[in-house]
Amino acid sequence: MIKTIKKRNLSQLILVFLTVFFVSCSGSDSDNPGSDSEVVTSVELRMDKEQDLFYIGEAVEFSVLVNGFSIVNSGAEYYVNNEKIEGYTFTPTSEKEYVIKATYKGVESSNRINAYSEEKGEVFQKFALIEDYTGNWCGWCPRVSYAIEKVSEQTDYIVTVAAHLANNDPMENDYSRALASAFNVDGFPTAYVDRKDTWTYPEPQNLTQVTKLTENGVPSGIKLTSNVTDTEMKVNVSVKFGNSVRKNLKLTVFALEDGIVLKQANYTDFYGGVDEINDFVHDHVLRHSFTNVLGDAIASSETVKGTIFEKEFKADIPASIDDKTKLSFVAIVSYADTKASVNARSVKANETNDYQLK
Repeated sequence: MIKTIKKRNLSQLILVFLTVFFVSCSGSDSDNPGSDSEVVTSVELRMDKEQDLFYIGEAVEFSVLVNGFSIVNSGAEYYVNNEKIEGYTFTPTSEKEYVIKATYKGVESSNRINAYSEEKGEVFQKFALIEDYTGNWCGWCPRVSYAIEKVSEQTDYIVTVAAHLANNDPMENDYSRALASAFNVDGFPTAYVDRKDTWTYPEPQNLTQVTKLTENGVPSGIKLTSNVTDTEMKVNVSVKFGNSVRKNLKLTVFALEDGIVLKQANYTDFYGGVDEINDFVHDHVLRHSFTNVLGDAIASSETVKGTIFEKEFKADIPASIDDKTKLSFVAIVSYADTKASVNARSVKANETNDYQLK
């Protein structure tokens, strides 16, 4: 059952406080990674890239997560294809497959990174994805709506989806319920960023969590063309790969509606601090999914360097749509295994955009 209470409770806060207090006050060397007496129980290998793609001639930096809480790079030993490298950076010089592992104080990393290198091709602008799980009955939810407005003032490179749920919200539907179920949403408000992390509370004070995602380029870009008639909506999605992506990918395509004017409960100080806003404008409202909400598979043959994956989606305009001129469409390319968004893009009704190069 979906809880309708904000996901914060006293016991959780007390636990966090006690943990921080214990770690900060303890004088034990075993709590300080790098000390000679440290007891290492776990090591996880990490790198400064999300993709498993290395560009020839560009350095990759490795680090390790020690005992689940401390990230270090120096002091660890790193192995590329079973050969130890000097330091913690590696620069590929040719097109090749790699397996990377690490050890720290004699403990081998629990994971290995499988990667490959290519000559750098086209690099595309990264659009950060915000999926806002909300309800017009939810008094704390305007906090996230306000944060979305503020982050939109700082960057044009975001894509937003509002999934309305529960308590007879008139904007709830099968697609919003399926999306919430896929991410185990059980409290409001909840906002996911790039389908991998929840937006840290309080969201209006953590805008950089979103904006920093737009700083780096990605190997795939998205172009959209939409067409809306009196009875039908169509969107053509093209995904271009400047470099290969060898992990399995999925494509999600949504239809959204902007400008829905309905009341909104409000327990926050935002929007004038009014308890109930009678004419609140709800934007980015999820109305229809042309695909599975987690996406349909893209064939691996379509995700290699220099290829363009293209597909058209169409459906009858849902009866729930108040104003078809305010429709917009969103495409999300994500990893099949982790659900994390690689890139996303949106387009308004009867408009076209082009690939956005970095």
